[in-house]
Amino acid sequence: MTWLVVAKRLIADHGGEPVLAAAVGEALPLRDASVSAIVSLDVIEHVRDMPRYLREINRAIASQGIVVLTTPNRFSLSAEPHVGVWGVGWLPRAWQAEFVRRQSGKSYDDTRLVSSFALRKLIRANTDLSFRLATPAVPSEEIARFGRVKANLARFYNWLVKSPAMRPAFLLVGPFFRVEAMKR
Repeated sequence: MTWLVVAKRLIADHGGEPVLAAAVGEALPLRDASVSAIVSLDVIEHVRDMPRYLREINRAIASQGIVVLTTPNRFSLSAEPHVGVWGVGWLPRAWQAEFVRRQSGKSYDDTRLVSSFALRKLIRANTDLSFRLATPAVPSEEIARFGRVKANLARFYNWLVKSPAMRPAFLLVGPFFRVEAMKR
């Protein structure tokens, strides 16, 4: 609910009329082609049925509507952000929850990270969105909260991620990616 309040305020502050609802991603309470934009930040890795979730987004978004999704990368070289454990995504799925529990004592039952390849395949099979994957930079506001070493590493990452030559590598092993899409 906190994020709905934040979203409502941001939309209103930018001149929009917010109409917001919380719902299960696989059953959106929206009419077909009824919304001009959908933003889904770090949600897809928590839904039970990713294909159905993407079909719901595709159903609800209007023609020429914008969709933005973000998610951590399964094959990231950094620690898994939900639990702070390194190497989780590189393990077979059947081993991940037990590995996380042993390493951190945390549950990993409701998290299933995807790779850039898997997400591309899911979007193509379940939507008619025109999309691209991007590896966004770490925001300077976030870097400001880091310690000195981590902040320097984040700045170096931001410098590298701007290079077109590095883009394919970051889609493979970068910490997270963003899907930018439009309904055809």
